Amino acid sequence: MRILKISRSNPNSQILLEAVNVLHAGGIVAHPTDTCYGLAVDVGNFVAVKKLRKLKGITDAHPFTIIPPTKKWVLENFVLNLVARNLTRKFWPGPLTLILPLKQSKNKIKTCGVRIPDCKISQKLVRLFGQPITTTSANRHGEKEAHEISSLISLKPDLILDGGKLPIRPTSTILDVSGKDLKILREGKVKIIKSGIMEKMGG
Repeated sequence: MRILKISRSNPNSQILLEAVNVLHAGGIVAHPTDTCYGLAVDVGNFVAVKKLRKLKGITDAHPFTIIPPTKKWVLENFVLNLVARNLTRKFWPGPLTLILPLKQSKNKIKTCGVRIPDCKISQKLVRLFGQPITTTSANRHGEKEAHEISSLISLKPDLILDGGKLPIRPTSTILDVSGKDLKILREGKVKIIKSGIMEKMGG
């Protein structure tokens, strides 16, 4: 396990390229996001995803949300209705995860959670990697999210990008927009008000 310090406001490309190499090799990278530290692996690497499930203590039935390399990639691979398109324009990047239907079903998976964090490290990492990565909180299942690297040491990811202590913020809201009706799976920083309009809390 390696630990590399990185600036959240101006992330060093060379450090991120080291993280990209870890991802290409099937490793797990812990990195800051706009809500807490997350764990990233190459979504297309079955062995890496299985390794991540073991680290978190979850089964194959537990879905992972992904960070896409670009919004264009999302449009190319998912079906976005008018509501979904409006939400991405208003809340991406930010703490909103959308469950979207895939254009082409992969391994019988018809939908997937997608989010673009409001975090320069996350965004630059996935752009340099060029393919989607997982975004899941850096903790074992059922435990609290990590906001500083002291909480990550016991997890032993292959690489930790140390962006310092993160402010404690609400988790991302998870909204299923894959069907006719919107379904709130988890309410976080983006709140659903009675009129059905989305608004973001301060902080």
